[in-house]
Amino acid sequence: MIRIFSYVFCLLPFLLTGQMPTITATLSKSLIAVNEPFNLTITVQNTTEDDELMNPDFGVLRLVGGPQVSTEYYNINGKESGKASYTFMLASKAEKTFTLGPFTVIHRGKKYNSNKVTVTAKGNYKPPTGAVQQSQQTQSPQSTTNEGDFFVALYADKKNYYLGEQVIVFLKLFHRVDLNVPSIENIETPGFAKVFRIEDFNKQPTLVTIKGKRYVSRTLECFGLFTHNSGEFTIPAIVANFSSVDPWSFYGSKTIQKSTKSLVFNVKPLPQPQPANFTGAIGKYEANFNIEKDKIEVGKSLLVTINLQGNGDESMAIGQPWPSKDLWESFGPNEVANHIFEDQNVRKHSKVIQYQLIPSKDTTLQIAPTFIYFDTETGTYQDAIKTTKQVAFIPSTNAKSSAIDKLPTHIDSESK
Repeated sequence: MIRIFSYVFCLLPFLLTGQMPTITATLSKSLIAVNEPFNLTITVQNTTEDDELMNPDFGVLRLVGGPQVSTEYYNINGKESGKASYTFMLASKAEKTFTLGPFTVIHRGKKYNSNKVTVTAKGNYKPPTGAVQQSQQTQSPQSTTNEGDFFVALYADKKNYYLGEQVIVFLKLFHRVDLNVPSIENIETPGFAKVFRIEDFNKQPTLVTIKGKRYVSRTLECFGLFTHNSGEFTIPAIVANFSSVDPWSFYGSKTIQKSTKSLVFNVKPLPQPQPANFTGAIGKYEANFNIEKDKIEVGKSLLVTINLQGNGDESMAIGQPWPSKDLWESFGPNEVANHIFEDQNVRKHSKVIQYQLIPSKDTTLQIAPTFIYFDTETGTYQDAIKTTKQVAFIPSTNAKSSAIDKLPTHIDSESK
């Protein structure tokens, strides 16, 4: 009997570590009312700290709280295994039957899926009688939240920037317990030429491991800024006020204040010498142009339109002088449209810039406008316009004709 027991014990590490993860999804209830909170729990057996739960997709269900993360790992003869569970509190805004899952865990480069679960929302939710009073009676002066279970931090998309480059800053929350949406004290950004809030950022929670602990990471705020001076810059610490959430009550626990560390980054000057046509556009730009016709009489005006898009400071992205030629007279640049928008955490803008050319001699030429900018990715000056267009200047049919079309004098500006 002793030998048999020893044999089984020796096999235990193999049995524990040789199994693949199993993922099970369960619901606290399968029939709910509209707006009634319910729990979805994803349990992973035979998991390791390096395993990753891919971001769950809840469709149109509302995430009320969570996830609550519970992990237990053990190491036998150098082999790691364990159990992890993630509990999400959800609610439905409408009467409907929902199918959730499968949910996926990545283990040693391979994907393992859970089962699917189904929940039906029907009727309107009525909180239990006396739920608010009971919540008040059971609250104690001390918060049950371990303050080490959550923190806030400031992150920039890079550590080093060029003068005039867009800086993107994220205020992130890392937590292992349910928390309400925090109130943020004033964000101070002294010394910056332009600061703006970015609304179009990813608000979905992600799961991360920090020092062996699983956290839910959320971006609370995202803002951008432009610097017009080089050197070292500091964004002061930001304070956020939190309280624990009780989804059954209108009240929370006591407020807990968390502060980030200050964020420091460097801004480098632009390399010298600068091209003659460079007017200050910095970042990443694309541009194309078109001409209203490819054949025009001498003495008449030819309209050239440049369509420009980039992520630099729009006030610095101005039209550049037309390359001088003895064969024509140029008018412009004239900015006729400006649109500011957001795209994947970045503020961008598009512009329409126009020129008019008055040929003085019949000939055929390649039209080649330029838009010189400093490319912060390559650290070099580039021309955003890569193409040319051929135009034929033909003799005038009316020697007295010298009409010059006037450029628009207004700018249509649209910002998001």
